[in-house]
Amino acid sequence: MNNSRFLKRVIAMTVLVNLLAITIGVVSLVNSRQHGKERAMLVVSGYAGVVAQALSGVVDRIDLALSTCVSEMEVIVSKPRNESNINDFVERQLKLLPELSAIRIVDTQGRIIHGVGPALGTVTSVADREYFIRAKQAPQSGLIVSKPLIAKTTGEISIFLVKPIRKPDGAFAGIVYTAITLKQIRELFQTPYLGHNGVVTLIDQDGDVLARHPESARSESSFKRAGLPEEFNEALRKNSSAGTVSLRSPIDGIPRVVAYRKTAPFSGYVLVGVVENDYFSDWHDKLLTTLSLLGLFVVVTCIASALLYSSWKAKSLLAEQLDHQARTDALTGCANRRHFLELLQAEHLRTIRYQRAFCLVSLDLDYFKSINDRYGHLVGDKALCHFASVVRKTIRPSDHLGRVGGEEFAIILPETTLASATAIAERIRKEVELAPISLGDSLLTMTVSIGVAEWTPPDANNVEKLVVRADTALYKAKSDGRNNVKACDSPN
Repeated sequence: MNNSRFLKRVIAMTVLVNLLAITIGVVSLVNSRQHGKERAMLVVSGYAGVVAQALSGVVDRIDLALSTCVSEMEVIVSKPRNESNINDFVERQLKLLPELSAIRIVDTQGRIIHGVGPALGTVTSVADREYFIRAKQAPQSGLIVSKPLIAKTTGEISIFLVKPIRKPDGAFAGIVYTAITLKQIRELFQTPYLGHNGVVTLIDQDGDVLARHPESARSESSFKRAGLPEEFNEALRKNSSAGTVSLRSPIDGIPRVVAYRKTAPFSGYVLVGVVENDYFSDWHDKLLTTLSLLGLFVVVTCIASALLYSSWKAKSLLAEQLDHQARTDALTGCANRRHFLELLQAEHLRTIRYQRAFCLVSLDLDYFKSINDRYGHLVGDKALCHFASVVRKTIRPSDHLGRVGGEEFAIILPETTLASATAIAERIRKEVELAPISLGDSLLTMTVSIGVAEWTPPDANNVEKLVVRADTALYKAKSDGRNNVKACDSPN
């Protein structure tokens, strides 16, 4: 396997492992966030139910106290008697409701005639109040809950709870009323931590804000209808009593996950909302931790892959070097005898398959032994290297040069006819003769004898026949005086 292919596999493996790790991390985060969202919805839904129940409990106690006062007044209306003790009766009812500061009784003209609570001052009538008008118009009504109003006596924003007093014939005889301030309602909204932007809101059926925690200037300075978002209306169509919905608040414009619960006394809904980013702070910590671990994992796998590739490359390079040494003549850099014969066999098989010509050239340096004897083996080695260099420059890149003996060389010429091979051999002979070796003050001229043989069909089953014919041509060149080229044009 070459370096490029192995590198691609290492990169592919690294990418695959990292993608798998990232996928697992992302799936875990998505599931964790979904579970967190479901948990948040359970919390806000549960708390909406708690607040709605607390409001209902307070209103039920107030309703009971007002009903008791109404019953007492209806007895007085039906059987006129001394009313001097009525305030004592009201005071006893008021003591049962520590969240209230006053209970007042009003006659048919809207005048406050009895009651217990802070001094009225100049306030003597509530005839202009919407809750009095509603009670007068519908004396058969049960508990009437007003819109938030500024109390005339205290100046606080309050919600008034009213019960009509009826005569024996059912006619209107006045009202008994009390008020609960928005501050007192908000005390019922005290929640577990819902984040920086968590809110609890009480709205009526028209979408008017009755109370909100934390306070909002918009929600309490003016009680104009905030409007019910379409998402909320859609949720109500699916379930009008309780549910959860994601929506943007019309009061502060912040998107929240909101749980709503219907509260009958106020003919509206308790809304508990949380902002996901606030509620999911733990999930955000997990997100940062997971991303950090994934980043570390990616870095570690990349480093490990780089080390793996580096180690493999070093081993591959060593193997290539060993293989090169096993196939190459250490002195001249040509193919050694074993590798040259492998190349010859491969070219032989290719020629049989495609039926194309190729030639084998045998070369032998003339009088090489005398060079060694006269100048020494170092000069002899230099002569061999010089000869190999000259031959390599003369032949084509597709040709193969090999050293098959001491001063014996051979060349494989693929797809070459005998005539072309002979011409190439002659060119080699001339180049060698014209390229002497410098020995300091003198030049050493070398010559070479060359034999050429062409592959023929009789060689198909045995490439050694081709080798024999090339060697035969070489011997003929040497016997004819050396420094010449002979071609063997017959397989016989």
